[in-house]
Amino acid sequence: MFCNRAIGVFDSGIGGVSVLRELQRLMPNEDYIYLADEEHAPYGEKSAEEVLQYSTVNVKRLIDLGCKAIVIACNTATAVSADHLRETFSVPIFGIEPAVKPAVKNGGNILVLTTERTAAEERFKRLVTRYRSEEKARIYVAPAQKLVTFVERGECDSDEAAAYLADVFKEYSEVRFTSCVLGCTHFSFAKNAVTNALGYVPEFYDGSCGTAEHTRRFLEKNGLASSSENKGEVIYLVKNNNNRHILNNK
Repeated sequence: MFCNRAIGVFDSGIGGVSVLRELQRLMPNEDYIYLADEEHAPYGEKSAEEVLQYSTVNVKRLIDLGCKAIVIACNTATAVSADHLRETFSVPIFGIEPAVKPAVKNGGNILVLTTERTAAEERFKRLVTRYRSEEKARIYVAPAQKLVTFVERGECDSDEAAAYLADVFKEYSEVRFTSCVLGCTHFSFAKNAVTNALGYVPEFYDGSCGTAEHTRRFLEKNGLASSSENKGEVIYLVKNNNNRHILNNK
């Protein structure tokens, strides 16, 4: 049955695993195929045209593998390509965006960490503009592109990462942030580094929970939720720099 097919999830690397975890938590009996496009990582350094091309290829690959729905587990890819992908493909496609809305509800000074590409996209600019009108909240946007590389290398707690973030936050040294919006799925793995660089613990927000919940509601409402006792298996598909595909069951 079509509803028992896997949900496809893609990102440029390991960052989207944070979204995959939320999907698994809410829908443990669904099967998943996770595609990490490491050949073209990081997306945040690429042009919009390149990100759109990579995202289109990724979605097609996952559809060819039989996926019933696609989750774009990458803020950059969502900002650049979500609308185009939905117009191009017939399967349901879900994106992720920085969780500015819930952060604004609590007011105060809000730090939004993004990639360079996300910060430059009109979709993101409209999001920030929409909530900057809230009197009780002040939004500060800080691109932290190199943090993606530190996370991919497993070095987000390194001295080099700390020095990099300290430099990113330098212009905001007089501001104490109430909240920090993690506008890249990779950044979910670098909360300690952000905390250490700031010197205090803000309240963290990311879009993973919202994306997973939206996906679950849509699938259930439209009869696409798994009707079988799937074990919730995940196939990890890694496209590396040698243009080879490696599949692992974990």
